[in-house]
Parts: sequence; C-alpha cells; structure tokens
Amino acid sequence: MKQAPISVNGCHWALAVIKFPKRKVLYYDSGGGDGKACFKLLKWFLKAQAKRWGASVPEGFNADEWSALLDLDGSWEFERVGTPMQRNCLDCGPFTLGFASYITKCIEEVVAQLPEVSTVVSR
Repeated sequence: MKQAPISVNGCHWALAVIKFPKRKVLYYDSGGGDGKACFKLLKWFLKAQAKRWGASVPEGFNADEWSALLDLDGSWEFERVGTPMQRNCLDCGPFTLGFASYITKCIEEVVAQLPEVSTVVSR
C-alpha cells in the first residue's frame, strides 16, 4: 500500500491510497470531489514509472506490488471513500494529513480530532 497526496487543480489537497496487490485506489477528499480525473492521472503516472523502472523492483516496493503495477492495463478498482467534510476552503491540508495519519497508524482518535484541528487552523 502506498499513499499519495494529490494537488487538485493546484488549490486543494486530497489523498490517494494505492493498494497494489488488490489493484485498488481509494480516494479521500474532504472537499467532496469525485476523484475521477485524479484516478486517470494517477494511473498514467504509475504506468510511466513502471515503464521507467522496467522489471527490476525499486526500493520501497515488494515484488507483488511491483508486478501489479507493471500490469496497469488490467482492471483496477477506484473507490471514493466517504470522509468528514471541511467547513471552509482552508482546511484541506490538515484533513489530508489526518486521513494519512489515520490510515498509517490506525488511530480512530485522529478522525475525532479533525473538527478541533479545523477550528484551530481557521483562527
């Protein structure tokens, strides 16, 4: 599994989580975007990286992840994950970091603290 913060239109942040062996991309967006353009661009980028590296497994990947990446023409599933929504146009960064932290550490308290982070950031 790899996480990728995504700059949406140069003014908003969202998070993509790529599950290689499962051939699935999860999209977390506190602004409510559908992420379809992100999925298309992310698939293009991963395909270019796979072509660049060839058959040798680069650092940070295991063999299963890399073989899934090399077969990007196969079917991949895309899912927009329901997330808490930000209340203003400033909090996408903290929300994106919160999603990444929650996924990485599996700490449920991070999601509960997001409204508090939003209040602090908007002051």
